Amino acid sequence: MDCHKFSSLRHVCKRLATSVTHTNHNGVDEIPLGYPSYFFYIIGTWKILAVIAILLPGFKLLKEWAYAGLFFVMTGALLSHLFIGDFAAKSIMGPIFQTVFIISSWYFRPADRKIVSF
Repeated sequence: MDCHKFSSLRHVCKRLATSVTHTNHNGVDEIPLGYPSYFFYIIGTWKILAVIAILLPGFKLLKEWAYAGLFFVMTGALLSHLFIGDFAAKSIMGPIFQTVFIISSWYFRPADRKIVSF
């Protein structure tokens, strides 16, 4: 077995986990928003589950809830930064672009994935 492959895979997984949970490599909260550090693990887990739900075939109602959840998380992140006075482009552009991508992905999804209401 090539140990380098496992090492780089471990590095990618660790990087993904720290990116999703917004912590540094020591598990210390990097964003001074006033939330407890465990909050980011909860949100990070829900983000991953939402993406899985969106990528799974079928489950139209679950996809709608996943899109709604991601929308609320991203707009909540944006508002959290704005409320504490963090107007840096680095802090607010990510949530803005992700919100735009979530809305456009939801709006332009194929017709067979839309829930038809009467």
